[in-house]
Amino acid sequence: MRNGLIALGVLVCGLGPAAASSLPSGSKTAEVIVDGQRYELTAYKGTYTEFDSHFGASTQPWWGNQSVAADLAENVFKNQGNLADGIAGTSEAMFVWKFESNKAFAETYLTGRRSYELETGFDEAYVDAVAVPEIDGAGLAQGALALGAIGLWMIGRDRTRNGAMPDTRSV
Repeated sequence: MRNGLIALGVLVCGLGPAAASSLPSGSKTAEVIVDGQRYELTAYKGTYTEFDSHFGASTQPWWGNQSVAADLAENVFKNQGNLADGIAGTSEAMFVWKFESNKAFAETYLTGRRSYELETGFDEAYVDAVAVPEIDGAGLAQGALALGAIGLWMIGRDRTRNGAMPDTRSV
């Protein structure tokens, strides 16, 4: 049973690296908070049409709002660096905020604020947002306490079985 708990711990801890390894090569991430919600941003290279399912109000906190897209592009660049760094063939991370008539409208920041109307078939470094769930501190503490108690109980049980402690149970 103790091996089962260790395996569970490895599985839970292993989710972070496994998820990160699914990012495209050269991807860089940043974290931002918009309206109290934490988001992880990732830039990836491709055409808008390849990744159009990533764009929209349900996933992008800046969708439909050019000024929020421009503010985020500038703040991320100034505080966390250029998300397009390391992605071959791109120089700027595009915060797409609208799609209309086969054009993606994007904001970026490199040497200053810039607005683009992008043809959808060209490779760019597009920024995607994923909402990061909040961790309930009280629930996490209770779970850790419960796992600790189970672990101590199992250690005591193993000692009893191995003769390290006298068995006071009656037959």
